[in-house]
Amino acid sequence: MNFEYRSCQFIEGGFTLWPNNKATPCCLSIYDSFMNSSQLTVHPESFPLGAWQKWREKTREKLRGGYVPSECRRCPLLQKGTWGKMPNEPFFSTINIINSTICNIRCNFCYLTKEFKAPDYRFDSHLGMFRDMAAKGLIGSGSVIFWGGGEPALHPNLREMYALFREAGCRQHFDTNATIYMDFLQEDLAAGLTMLSCSLMTPDPGTYHAVMGRDLGPQTWANAAKYAASGGDIRAKFLMLPENEGQEESFVLACKERGIQIANVDLEIYQGVSAASLMAHRLAKFCHYAAVYGLDVLHGNGVAYAGQNFLETYREAQQKNRDRILREYKERCRRWSLSLSVVGQASEALANQAFLLGLGSDLVPLVDMRCLSVKRNMGWSAKPYAFFSEHFFYFTEQRYMSLDFEAIFAERLVLRFFAHPWSGIIKIDINGKNSMMVNLYSPNNRLVEVDLMTQVCTYRERSF
Repeated sequence: MNFEYRSCQFIEGGFTLWPNNKATPCCLSIYDSFMNSSQLTVHPESFPLGAWQKWREKTREKLRGGYVPSECRRCPLLQKGTWGKMPNEPFFSTINIINSTICNIRCNFCYLTKEFKAPDYRFDSHLGMFRDMAAKGLIGSGSVIFWGGGEPALHPNLREMYALFREAGCRQHFDTNATIYMDFLQEDLAAGLTMLSCSLMTPDPGTYHAVMGRDLGPQTWANAAKYAASGGDIRAKFLMLPENEGQEESFVLACKERGIQIANVDLEIYQGVSAASLMAHRLAKFCHYAAVYGLDVLHGNGVAYAGQNFLETYREAQQKNRDRILREYKERCRRWSLSLSVVGQASEALANQAFLLGLGSDLVPLVDMRCLSVKRNMGWSAKPYAFFSEHFFYFTEQRYMSLDFEAIFAERLVLRFFAHPWSGIIKIDINGKNSMMVNLYSPNNRLVEVDLMTQVCTYRERSF
């Protein structure tokens, strides 16, 4: 049975595996004092499912009663919603594998070395444990494995564990520094089974050495270009630091030159109003250059942690950039009036849901869906992304409920929808004159981009 309450994907069906046979039923660091009472001891051949379930039910009981545990209060992943398992969804939907003590660079911002001084724990093989979980149906199609670091390419059993998860039908996401090229990922990147986030940070070799402590900058960009050649989901991470201030445009250009289409922008948690304002304006500047050069932008958890002052300043700066672009390219912009409604579902679809993730053009991307000028809303709800809580999408699972809105964009406007087995057929009325029908159903999770000028739909593989 599904209930509406505040929770997250880890509480509902996830855990993080740490070195020294430790696990937490959360994504918080094992070195964080909040996690001391929630650590589980993991045997290399079996997972302590009973202990994990006991922790989950205890936490769920608190959340359903309106009490938020102290370790959850500052977390941007905690969202109010109707939580429960979809049909055929595996028991564990989210697993983090963090080999935090194995790395080949020494970043000057790394919290594991700066704040917690992580000991040099060993990282055992857990092949037996994950084989057992796959055999019992605890993981499978619908599970997402997040490989983090340290550096996941240095994990001693990476290839064997990757193959095991692949055979079980899991999608895999790597957060890598890209200093080591993992050639065995290339085919799965092209097929949309795996995605990579590469911590590139800066296109300048001198800045890279100052931040990362190694002269590997050109090597990381070369490896990222190899990954991007697959045509898969490759994201370039840009962490806003004092050392790379003023490099926003050169970073965007470096991505475009190497075929990287997505940037993941994040920040350290700065203290004080002036620092928050500086980071907000830097983020808006980055989004401006990304719009001009045609790069998609995602935000990391640091943005969500940064607080209301940061978000308000960022949105003001972003709006100013949008206004300036509209003035500069006025002759290429137009007012769009759109109406969206679900009108049915394909025979193979399990429901008739619709997720409007975003819209944008070659000049003016719309990062915050709340900037839409909504004229009428008869049954769509605005909800935050799980990992990017300042990003909102519009969602409905009711037929013939319209969402009418206006927006000023360039001549070429693209709507982005999430397509999955529960997606329906959506009707898009354009400026009260033309309309088009789009079947959002997909047997796998995919991104659908609908070009309103050409009325062409493009399907892209994407991890969410």
